[in-house]
Amino acid sequence: MVDDNRTEFSVGRDAPTLQMTRVLNAPRSLVFRALTEPGLVSQWWGSFVEEPLETCEVDLRQGVRWRFVERMTDGKHLASSGTYEEIDPPSRLVQTLKFDADPWKGRTARLTFVLDDLGDKTRLTITTRFASFADRDGMDIEGARRAGEVPFERLGRLLNQLQAS
Repeated sequence: MVDDNRTEFSVGRDAPTLQMTRVLNAPRSLVFRALTEPGLVSQWWGSFVEEPLETCEVDLRQGVRWRFVERMTDGKHLASSGTYEEIDPPSRLVQTLKFDADPWKGRTARLTFVLDDLGDKTRLTITTRFASFADRDGMDIEGARRAGEVPFERLGRLLNQLQAS
């Protein structure tokens, strides 16, 4: 079993946000490692492609840039980058997100990862705050929901593998 439930997905009414929450069968410290160590991030981050990231640059210090590049099924590259704004292991991580590909090229968002300790499990909530309602509402919300489900599934499998080894 990867985790306890499907991903809960919500669209903010009072703020330009999308939020995904899932309970993972792993302790919070391990989930935080999977969110921040390049060798682990590269195995689960991304939308629909099951391959590891081609580029996974992480320097986990406040104010320092991160960058990920994934190869899509059509062979094109999808790059994203940002800066770490807040690092509070193992409970919270805040980073900016800059979209480096059309149609979102140049737009930014802020990702907040909150890890709630449930003993041998962790509730992970990821809130994406867009610069405006127009940016958020210009997304394919149903596509974003599906795209969010895939990395959560991969993250759950990775956490299970890490605990089994």
